[in-house]
Amino acid sequence: GAGMGARAKLATNLVLGLNRAVLAEGFAFADAMGLAPEVFLQLVLETPARSDAALAKGAMMAAGTFTPPQSRVHQHLKDVQLMLAGARAAGQRLPLSEVHAALLRAAVEAGDGELDNAAIVRQMRRERG
Repeated sequence: GAGMGARAKLATNLVLGLNRAVLAEGFAFADAMGLAPEVFLQLVLETPARSDAALAKGAMMAAGTFTPPQSRVHQHLKDVQLMLAGARAAGQRLPLSEVHAALLRAAVEAGDGELDNAAIVRQMRRERG
């Protein structure tokens, strides 16, 4: 039906964005424990934790290089906000996406909005307490 393609794209982007966020959180956790980013990425790629997100964005996260952007942090935040609005309208809560949106907003506020969306790893590292 009308608009179904756009809705499917948002649902797919929800999964993809959360995959990136989880990978970024793994990088931050590994870093906090003293694992080198390149070593952590190789471990991820050689285990069942392997994902297309790790293949597409892992090297950027490991190297800390987020330009040129394939898709920007602020663009993904816009998508996540659309996801949350659509979910509210449908009566569905998206608790992981709520946290994801907060992280993306913080990343934009920190000046990362124009960087590749893999730069969510920078925000995860800033979350260190």
